[in-house]
Amino acid sequence: MADHVMRLPGARPVECVIDVGAGAGWFSRQMLRDGLARAAVCVDPGYLEDRDETEAGRAIAFRCALDAAEIEKIGQVDLVLMMDVLEHVEDDDGLLSHYLNAVPAGTPFFITVPAFEMLWSAHDVYLEHYRRYTLPRLERTIRDAGAIPVSMHYFFGLIFPAVAMIRLLRRKRPATRSDMAPISEPLNTMLKGICAVEQKLMRINRLAGVSVVALCHRPV
Repeated sequence: MADHVMRLPGARPVECVIDVGAGAGWFSRQMLRDGLARAAVCVDPGYLEDRDETEAGRAIAFRCALDAAEIEKIGQVDLVLMMDVLEHVEDDDGLLSHYLNAVPAGTPFFITVPAFEMLWSAHDVYLEHYRRYTLPRLERTIRDAGAIPVSMHYFFGLIFPAVAMIRLLRRKRPATRSDMAPISEPLNTMLKGICAVEQKLMRINRLAGVSVVALCHRPV
């Protein structure tokens, strides 16, 4: 998924990326290290305080919240990331609309969300998800927020059968922890290889996957 994000919105570096629900800012930090962004602003209500840092000699700011006036002060914003964020809020189209209306029309938004309610498990409960999505459901959210989908598809389709089996087997497990955990290096290498193969085909995958991926923008 990271490599997919790093290719957007194009080969040239973006001036500034706003990373909504960024947590530790992994995606923004990677873009700064790779020279694909000149600055980043990470937004997450979980931060204890606002702070400013540098990553690879480039500015990265961490903010508990951003209103329209603060976004305007940033200047040029070329990309907004919402990586597994919308499922965490009750008013998903409201959150998306807030940022759509705060940046210039045409600014690309790159969105990922977990796919298919049939995969709902203790993992979702533990992470306080409100929902999982299908392509039509995410498209409806995007349009309700006032944006236009540019491209949409599923990702992690090749591992979908294995994930579905595991989630179904663990459905009755108490919601005391997430499914996320360290894995062995050989298994990690194998999964990276699978994802590398899938990246060549994922833009036409409208059948199934563990995640839904969308690129959208507010009409110019």
